[in-house]
Amino acid sequence: MKHSVNSLYLLLIIFAFNNINAQSFEKKEFKQANTIIVFVGDSTMEQAKERFTSYLDGKGFHVYTINKQKESPVLGKKGEKSFQLNQTNDKPKLMSNNSISGDTINTALVSLYDMMMGQYSARLKFYSAKDKSGKLYIAVTGFVSSNAFGADFFDLQMQKGGKSSNWAQRELFKKMNEYLLQYEDENEIMYSAD
Repeated sequence: MKHSVNSLYLLLIIFAFNNINAQSFEKKEFKQANTIIVFVGDSTMEQAKERFTSYLDGKGFHVYTINKQKESPVLGKKGEKSFQLNQTNDKPKLMSNNSISGDTINTALVSLYDMMMGQYSARLKFYSAKDKSGKLYIAVTGFVSSNAFGADFFDLQMQKGGKSSNWAQRELFKKMNEYLLQYEDENEIMYSAD
């Protein structure tokens, strides 16, 4: 009887140690998070991108697009179609310092201010996709730059925490997390270290 009680205590101690170890590992992984994934209830990826772009615009992160223009070939001497160098294609034109690369959208650079550390610049990068189960999501990350008060860094990816992150990376992550928690029709939020 005494041996079985001791064995039971030993198993409980091992179980508790493994559980504590697993929790501290998860906290470490969470601190390395640099992408916020928002599952949304939109019906299409285009609708999700448009609605999310409008939401970001209200928060000061601007994406400017102009309506798409279709290619219009010019007929050559023999009646063959030819294209001119300055001709437009069916990709959206962009204004300001933002871009669309495939499905990924970069916002224009914005100037933000931290009460303790000063001014810094930030831009966001996001895309919409579907997971394996068909749920629609938007993945958002951000990049910060600053040269205020001797802090000279350029295009550092936002991060939840950790020893390798600086104040601007953590501040942008915190700000984006708050914005996304307020996003209408948000079903679930996850964090990733991509």
